Formats: sequence, structure tokens, C-alpha cells
Amino acid sequence: MNNRIRKAGGRGLVWLALAIGVSSPLVVAQESAEALGILQRMLKATHDLSYVGVLVYQQGAVSETARLARLFERGSARERMEILDGAPRELFLANDQIECYLPQFHRVTVEQVLPGRSLLPILPASADVAAWYRVRKDGTARIAGRESDTILLEPRDGFRYAQRYWVDRATGMLLKAQTIDDQQAILEQFVFTQMQIGGVLAPSLLRQGYALSRLGSDWRIDRAGIRVNALDDGNWRLSAIPPGYRKTMEVLRGMSHNARVGQIVVSDGVAAVSVFIEPARADVTTDPTGVSRSGAFHVFKRRVDDFVVTAVGEAPALSIQTIAEGVILRR
Repeated sequence: MNNRIRKAGGRGLVWLALAIGVSSPLVVAQESAEALGILQRMLKATHDLSYVGVLVYQQGAVSETARLARLFERGSARERMEILDGAPRELFLANDQIECYLPQFHRVTVEQVLPGRSLLPILPASADVAAWYRVRKDGTARIAGRESDTILLEPRDGFRYAQRYWVDRATGMLLKAQTIDDQQAILEQFVFTQMQIGGVLAPSLLRQGYALSRLGSDWRIDRAGIRVNALDDGNWRLSAIPPGYRKTMEVLRGMSHNARVGQIVVSDGVAAVSVFIEPARADVTTDPTGVSRSGAFHVFKRRVDDFVVTAVGEAPALSIQTIAEGVILRR
């Protein structure tokens, strides 16, 4: 799954300022600059800090609780996430590889990822988003016993969702995040309920309960490697992208069953959309086409010659469809 990216909603401060007549370009500029500074600090903190916390992730009516530990030292990070609800599950990230263990099924998936990935359910936005989002402070709150500033990213058009971040005032760490649609409904969110930032982490927090070298012969190991292509050297190109989005990655994934799946990722610095390109199955004469929705994600599928193109991302249906329909073969 890809990763994903986002924005936030709410017009209260804007309407209040208009109502009492105190808004001015200078005030707005100062507020935006302060919010962008907090956003930049949050990006650095989530990358550079070590921490451990218990978080609750919710998408629609489904929620999960997990313990996430991250150790950052000598320029590299290790992360371990243990799902605390339901069947045991564990994820481990190190050396640009994610291992996901499903002991109930004696199965593990191993995926090579690009540098900079994290196991956080919602990743913070790039600081270079002001052209497509109104970025401003939206009050303060106390999260996991810590004072935080709230940052609101409000989309300037219909190609994006909104995002709200709660940022620890002392360290800059992201404590809570929400993705919000144009009807102000919360599509996805996570919040830390307990948090230790910095200091010495107990070694047991990062010790894997499972490891590839200790698995029995009854375990199934699915591996998905990637080969990074030059962004303009692939067989496919995007003829149309919504304003503000750009291609950030193009890879060829080798799956465990020897399938070769191309993936193109486009992002506006907040939202990320993945386009998967794979050969159409010979035993399927009619592939489903059109848009569907799963929680915060929209999916659009179409047939291009002998291939199936699937675009998926946490963005409005208009964006997903525009990107999917813009994928064409180089001639």
C-alpha cells in the first residue's frame, strides 16, 4: 500500500475575521508564515526524532490500536509497529525494507521501499504546499498530555482533501492527524494516546517478535522488490495530471509470483496517488472499469490495450479519474 499523504478543513477563523472586519493581508501573511514554520519543524521532527507511543488509527467505522517505536541514530531509522487489537500482527522497517508478519496465517510480506518511508498511518505534508493549500494555525489542544498547535491545510480547489495536524509544541512531533473531505467528514485519522519523545528507548520496544531467519518451513514469504526507473524512461507516460500534482516516482515491482507490475506515484506534497500497470489476465475477458471507493481511498480502473491501469489514492474521485485516464503507452 502505498503510502499516502493530505490536508485539513474548517472555515471558522476565516469567517470570523470577515465578520468582525479585522482581517488584513499582513495578518494573513504572518499567520501563514507561522503555520508554515510549524509545518517545516514537524517534518524535521518526524524524520529525526526517536519516540515510542500508543496510537489509535481510524478509517470510517473501523479502528485499530498499535504501539509504534522509532529509533533514529547515525542517520538511519528503525521502526517497529505492533497491532494491539485482534489477531497478532507486527511490522518492522529497517534498511528501506518493510516486513509485515501475520502469524495467524504463517505469512510474511517483505517489500523494498524508497528511502524516507515511515510506518506512521498518515505522513506529514511537504512544507512546499502553499500554492495549493491555505496553511494556517487553527488553535491549540492537549494531546497525550502534551500541549500542541493545530495546523490546518485547506485545499484551494476540488482536486484535494483537507488535512489537520496537531503538532507538539515542545518537540515538533506530529501527535494527531486527520484527513477531511469537502463535507467536513473525517475520512481517516490517527492520534497518539501515550507518547515518549526522545530519551533512551528500551531495547525490547524494537525487538522483533518474529524474524525472517527464525521462521519455520510452514511460513509463506512473499517478496516484492522494486527497480527504480528514471522518471522519464518508462514505457508509460502521464498525459494529464491535476494542477499541483507531479510525478515523484516510477518503479517496476517484481512480485513473488514473478509478475512485473509498474507503479507511478504522483503527489502534490500532501496527497499521493499510485498508478499500477499490469498485464491483463488471459482468463478475464472483461475487466471492471470506473471509480469505486474504499474508506478514504478512491480507486479508478481502466483497460489500455492489453494492460489494466488502476489508480488509487486518498484524494477526490475527480483527481483519481483524471490521473488514471491520463496514463498512455509511449508510441
